[in-house]
Amino acid sequence: MSLPQLLVGKVAGITGGLTGIGRAIALDYLRHGAKVGINHLGGPGDEPHLKSFLEEAAAVLPAGESVERHVVTFAGDISKPETGRQFVEHIVTSFKTDAQDKGRLDVFVSNAGVCQFAEFLELSPQLFEHTLATNMSGAFYAVQAAGRQMALQQTPPGGSIIGISSISALVGGGHQTHYTPTKAGVKSLMQSCAIALGKYGIRCNSLLPGTIRTQLNDVDLADEAKRTYVEGRTPLGRLGLPKDMAGPAVFLACEELSSFVTGAELLVDGGLLGWGSLCVAGGAAYYFAKKSINADRQARLNEQRRKKSVLNSLEHTNANSDAMSSQLAAAASAARTDAVGSPSQESSSGDPAPTRHAPATETQRVLEKSKYEASVPFRSPKGDRFS
Repeated sequence: MSLPQLLVGKVAGITGGLTGIGRAIALDYLRHGAKVGINHLGGPGDEPHLKSFLEEAAAVLPAGESVERHVVTFAGDISKPETGRQFVEHIVTSFKTDAQDKGRLDVFVSNAGVCQFAEFLELSPQLFEHTLATNMSGAFYAVQAAGRQMALQQTPPGGSIIGISSISALVGGGHQTHYTPTKAGVKSLMQSCAIALGKYGIRCNSLLPGTIRTQLNDVDLADEAKRTYVEGRTPLGRLGLPKDMAGPAVFLACEELSSFVTGAELLVDGGLLGWGSLCVAGGAAYYFAKKSINADRQARLNEQRRKKSVLNSLEHTNANSDAMSSQLAAAASAARTDAVGSPSQESSSGDPAPTRHAPATETQRVLEKSKYEASVPFRSPKGDRFS
């Protein structure tokens, strides 16, 4: 099913647009009628990517439309402050319609980034600085240049800026301690820019891809066991593809669809983070529920042990008391016998002598109470019966 063109007449710029996610977004923007400027690093290694991109771009354009009228490219290291400014100027100048046209920039996608896995304890300062300069500093300078154009150098002002962050902005990675902070930085940059540029009608949002098959992680995902593991943890049952990021990027670029969306982050991960959160939440709930049940059970056992201990102590005390009472009774009986002779078995009326019970001692009363309490089922403060 083909969609109507949603970006007709728009001018867009994309850093890191020759490969991976940036390339997929660029091609979809062209498919929706936009004119697109592509930044890439440059050098001999880019030539095959540039050639194939221009071929694909020609294929998605309407028949009879030339690639040159819809695509411009600009080589430069995005980590350099001047590259972002020069790139934006190149886009605006290239797509002017005539001498009176001041040109404009409607959409800007900060996508360029690097990721080389490394052990934290072995990570070199050079790798850290390179990652930070490209992913964070490069994003800042490029977004600032785009923001200046959209806010101050075109009429009417306004536009959409999209930062390609990552699911890594939300979760850690043992081999990505230098990478995850930069992606969290891109997400935060978009939130702050949404506040700073909102008064100019500029919307700023971030896209957070999950595990997407790009050249950045081809080596990592070559491990079949790891790839299978990631696929198994993803509710949709597969890894993401660069084209999966294109639709959300079109949505954020299209003012008719997302005119009130700014400062937002859109997670595109096939449900991976939701699955992880569910596992963590479920595990935590199970842990605390089990901990609570065990605590109740332990409290009941402790109470039963305490009562049993008290009961044993009282029984021992009572036994000693009974023995002493028997000795005292025998002595008293012997004293009466010595005084009046053998004890009479009948009263003066001829009836049997009444049995005399010594009054219950405090020890006996506590003992009887403890025996009763030990026989009553244990109940929680809420009235739940556990026996």
